[in-house]
Amino acid sequence: MRLNEAVCMVMINDFGQVVCMERKGDPNNIGLPGGGVEDFDSNLEAAAKRECKEETNLDTQEPQAIYSAQSGGCICTTFLAKSFSGVLASSNEGRVFWDEPKRLLDGEFMEYNFQ
Repeated sequence: MRLNEAVCMVMINDFGQVVCMERKGDPNNIGLPGGGVEDFDSNLEAAAKRECKEETNLDTQEPQAIYSAQSGGCICTTFLAKSFSGVLASSNEGRVFWDEPKRLLDGEFMEYNFQ
């Protein structure tokens, strides 16, 4: 059985806040921007950059993989982007906003985000 692959992106601003994403209009389901790896993505980094752009409107430069874990039939790799540009904007995937890192402990992604 081939595992599904997913990616997510951590971005931290000058105030120590991270980009949080409210999934599908549920204010209690907070996670990192990210999603599934598509067949056309050349690698995991490309998938993370694409998902980040789609969900936040931010362009990331040279993100580094910092964590990977398997849950059920999916393996997710988290990237850290120390450099990014653009204006943060929500998408149809959910509302995005800057907040304290502890906010990532809200919702169904809490266990993964805690890592």
